[in-house]
Amino acid sequence: MPELLPRKEFCKNTFFGYTKEIEYDASGNPVYASLHTEIELQNKTLKNKIALVEVFLTKNGSDEVILSRKQKMQVNPNTIDTAYVNLTLETPLLWDVDTPNLYKLHARVTDLGVFKTHFVPSDFNTTDETSVLFGVKTVTADIRHGLRVNGKSVKLKGGCLHHDNGMLGAVSLYDAEYRKISMLKKIGFNAIRTTHNPPSAALMEVCDRLGMYVYDEAVYG
Repeated sequence: MPELLPRKEFCKNTFFGYTKEIEYDASGNPVYASLHTEIELQNKTLKNKIALVEVFLTKNGSDEVILSRKQKMQVNPNTIDTAYVNLTLETPLLWDVDTPNLYKLHARVTDLGVFKTHFVPSDFNTTDETSVLFGVKTVTADIRHGLRVNGKSVKLKGGCLHHDNGMLGAVSLYDAEYRKISMLKKIGFNAIRTTHNPPSAALMEVCDRLGMYVYDEAVYG
């Protein structure tokens, strides 16, 4: 196990990204998107670790790197710190329910060594990686325009969706979630509201891939 790694074993949201801004041309076509990513790092040792943090973007289903950025940072002993990496994507393919274009964000963290009175390089340069699906989109809401996705007004048509899968019980299987969301799309739903329990990773991935807005709500008694 690497001593310095993305803190994915403690919390599912330790690597994420979102779209800060989309710039459009006069015809309404997206010119570029400003993306923001955050990677939490955990140093499990009593040494001042120097890490190389790399973030790169690929299209979903492809290994070709479209965009990449990297930076070095120090992570103090036995602490958790966050690396902030911004990306600018030209001519982005936007995500919405009608065109669920997806990218994949990757994070790679390399243990370069330790800093004492000077930098001491590591003999091993251990590396850890993680990735998440990512759709380029902006979501805003106000009393004048209501809900807007990528600057366009959206009317939500959907209903509540509980976490269970009928006779399968509470287990969340990708194929079962795919079938369920596919059927809801066919009858005209464009949104679901999850209730009582947090949605599973399988359900969220299916909604990303098929194009379904999700109001993620968990109510605890």
